[in-house]
Amino acid sequence: MTIFLAPFLTSLILSYAIIYCIDLHKHISSDYDLSGPQKFHHDSNTPRIGGISIFLAVLVGLLLNMKHPIYSDVGVLIGLSTLPCFAIGLAEDVTKKIGVKLRLAVTIITAVIGVQLIGIQISYINIPGIDNLLSYSIVAIPFTAVAIAGLSNSYNLIDGFNGLSSMVGIITLVGLGFIGFKVNDYVIISLCLILCGSILGFFIWNYPRGLIFMGDGGAYFIGLWIGFITLALVYRNNVISPWLGVLINGYPIMETLYTIYRRVVIQGKNPGHADGMHFHTLIFRRLQKHKLKSNKKITINTNARTSHFFWVSTGLCVMASIFLYESTELLIICIILFSIIYVNIYSRVIKFKTPAWLYIFK
Repeated sequence: MTIFLAPFLTSLILSYAIIYCIDLHKHISSDYDLSGPQKFHHDSNTPRIGGISIFLAVLVGLLLNMKHPIYSDVGVLIGLSTLPCFAIGLAEDVTKKIGVKLRLAVTIITAVIGVQLIGIQISYINIPGIDNLLSYSIVAIPFTAVAIAGLSNSYNLIDGFNGLSSMVGIITLVGLGFIGFKVNDYVIISLCLILCGSILGFFIWNYPRGLIFMGDGGAYFIGLWIGFITLALVYRNNVISPWLGVLINGYPIMETLYTIYRRVVIQGKNPGHADGMHFHTLIFRRLQKHKLKSNKKITINTNARTSHFFWVSTGLCVMASIFLYESTELLIICIILFSIIYVNIYSRVIKFKTPAWLYIFK
């Protein structure tokens, strides 16, 4: 448990240090533009460089893991691969001047570097014809890089409310680690424990009060790590269906794909153009409205309460993945069902027909 506790304590202490020393760095680490459509915090002094504590905590975990009998260089290679993406995300957190296109390009390049360094790629998805194409590295490597870069950007996309992306990451890592345990892949287990502990130390300060944010650097870093871990788990264990990666990361993937569809097809806009129509944003607004109508005492603010629904959604996808990780057919059925449910609830919420049961997450 050292490789879990050490990153956890490191992240916990470093996150607190960043919060405590806010007066020394708030001129570069805080976000003074609170007018964006995706911004719902109201304290301009909240640091958005929590990704630093997560990143350094992971390094501590990797160093300790080198002494373990089942040590593998996979973790170190993932760490090296994620450096460019973490750096560009942190640069955006500090300067607020790095464009979306540049960050996306660096994320894809980072994913390509990781695929090449680690030596893993999506070489089949159990679909005739497509599998033939993926047997060629010239097709498989770009396909894999785009998939991993997409997941990285997904975590940045859902990073809008206290505890949302961080707990989604923790729940997903628990699922990946448990599947790793079932197939006796202790390298994957150790990598999940390292990142899980690193995120949890940050989470304690981020939820529910939002004393610190992970920023773009932290979100990209977590998304990339989870993407690489998911890919490595499937690649190293032939018994696992490649569709596991889609279901176990169902919520962030679905949020990203539906956002692109909504902006490009429905609105005719650039997919990189920010708006306030994300699922989590709509849930926040409905909960906020319900809170104003209710006379009940609510101890957790609406920002934090918004995350609860998506924690449960992620948990359901992870639980299904744990039971069905060997079956391509059942995983695909679950992915289709989740997509239908997601779109149905989103459609009802946006039309102000929010299901009454959603308010239990308040």
